[in-house]
Amino acid sequence: MKKLSRIVTPLKIFPLLVIGVFFVACQSVPKQTSGANTPHDEEVLVSTVEHAASADTEATVTLTPFQPSPPTATYLPIDPKYTLIPPTPGGELLYDYLYPPVYEQSYFQVPLIPQPKNQVNVLVLGTDQFGDRHGYRTDAIMLVTINKKEDTVHITSFPRDLYVYIPGWTVQRINTAYPYGGFEALANTMEYNFGVRPDYYALIHVSFLEDVVNDLGGITVQVEKTLCDHRADYNGQYCLYPGTRYMDGATAFWYARSRHTSENDFGRNRRHQELLRGIFDQALEVKALTKVPQLYQTYKDNVDTNMGLGIVLKLLPTAIKLQDQSRITQYYISQDDVINWTTGGGASVLIPQPRLVRDVLLQALNSPEQ
Repeated sequence: MKKLSRIVTPLKIFPLLVIGVFFVACQSVPKQTSGANTPHDEEVLVSTVEHAASADTEATVTLTPFQPSPPTATYLPIDPKYTLIPPTPGGELLYDYLYPPVYEQSYFQVPLIPQPKNQVNVLVLGTDQFGDRHGYRTDAIMLVTINKKEDTVHITSFPRDLYVYIPGWTVQRINTAYPYGGFEALANTMEYNFGVRPDYYALIHVSFLEDVVNDLGGITVQVEKTLCDHRADYNGQYCLYPGTRYMDGATAFWYARSRHTSENDFGRNRRHQELLRGIFDQALEVKALTKVPQLYQTYKDNVDTNMGLGIVLKLLPTAIKLQDQSRITQYYISQDDVINWTTGGGASVLIPQPRLVRDVLLQALNSPEQ
């Protein structure tokens, strides 16, 4: 298959969010002068992984999730391989939602995408709503594909306004699947609409990003495009211009959340990736990857995940090799892969174009079909 010109490769942005954001931050970390890991670091890492392997590494560590109680309506999990009933397209009503009458082909289940063995898919989610608010949405959705045999990582960003079929529920924005039915609902949604079922997930509140950045002593971010938007702690307009920019936690938080730009969700996806790359680079700088067991215990209450410590440790050998930037590639479900549409209620959403989205995912998932 011909490489898509809109895909950036090798990656100029973040390598591995699951390890980089959730498990690298440590309290009061002194800054180092060298960014390269030494042979001693690799020995410590191997020792850490071997020690974990001697125990029950697949045992699930019990986490305290920060998510609120689910809404009153109850999602009933459905096995998408056998029992899913596709929605009736062509302008039919389901609950209060009207199916787009023109793009009905978008709402029938797509075939699973073949993937190589020794590959893990982690769905990384972010929310900017707080734990006492019901029905919060996942406004950052990234699929991290880790090929443990080749030691490569692919990261695919999905727009939050993708208008998809949530199995057993209705057609709605993809960022509503998790609040309706948790990871099971979102995994079913990913499989039904895109042909990929994530193995694991990790959900954080975007405010945790501020803590991580501050604990790392700030980060350096390669800003690709000018961003000007209101910033509350500056009581007015604030701008960041292209180039290498140092950010403290408050600036990173503002950069991640900014919404009032012409790029909308696609620009936010790019900025999230820029920030996460900066976090990972700084984590390598302070040698945080060698402290994952301690960091996991310190920060586990800020993360809702089904990844136990043993699973995380088994991914570290790949993570430490990501200093080689050619091992990392970024993909987007971009404006070219969707159609703008307005619902009957006046909401602006994005209708995925199945063939174009699949072309992106065939590459992102290292599929032999590409």
